[in-house]
Amino acid sequence: SLARQIQRNLLPRDPPRVTGIDFAVHYEPAFHVGGDFYDFLWLDPNKLALVVGDVSGKAISGALFMARVTSEIRAIAPVETWPRRVLQRVNRALSEVAEDGMFTTAVYLVIDLAQNLVRFSNAGHTTPILRRGGQVIPLEYVDARTMPLGVEVKIDVDEAQVKLLPGDVLMLYTDGIIEARSMSGEFYGQERLQQAVGRCPGGARATLEAVLGDVDRFVEDAPQADDQTVVC
Repeated sequence: SLARQIQRNLLPRDPPRVTGIDFAVHYEPAFHVGGDFYDFLWLDPNKLALVVGDVSGKAISGALFMARVTSEIRAIAPVETWPRRVLQRVNRALSEVAEDGMFTTAVYLVIDLAQNLVRFSNAGHTTPILRRGGQVIPLEYVDARTMPLGVEVKIDVDEAQVKLLPGDVLMLYTDGIIEARSMSGEFYGQERLQQAVGRCPGGARATLEAVLGDVDRFVEDAPQADDQTVVC
């Protein structure tokens, strides 16, 4: 319980308040502590960084490595403008200290509030989802994707950018959502997630609750086997 409280204190207490943008967050480790993480970082008055990630391992080992990863990101993000450079520098730092195969996946993005523009890079993480009107768009860009952080000393990655329009909903999540299992052992999966997002006409909070409700109905009484994090 003490470890759980300490880890919660490492994560943001509340999403930032931004005129014109609503945020909704769900964080639920499978055990008392876990390896999922998320963070919001103000880079300047017009730029807000957001990261969602998942470290290898669970329980105490995952939580300790998560603390190291988040501290590296918080140290590097304010001095680097580009998401790809943040991931490259965090990767270099982690590859020097990671032991026993520890690594982390992560999506790091920067929201330019003046231009309503999102720039992001993806290090082996799940694919962000954008709902625009009635269409659900997986933000999968090959050039903006690389391997998880901490595996190799040097990684090559570019970044992608997306213009945000009024009514858009952007969802980042960890694999604990799409790998949630039903009582029969079936995975929830990417397709069900996109369908749940597409069926919901509401904003960030409504979309988050719709997805979580759909996952709960799918798994029924099956135990939660992995950490689950969603940021809308």
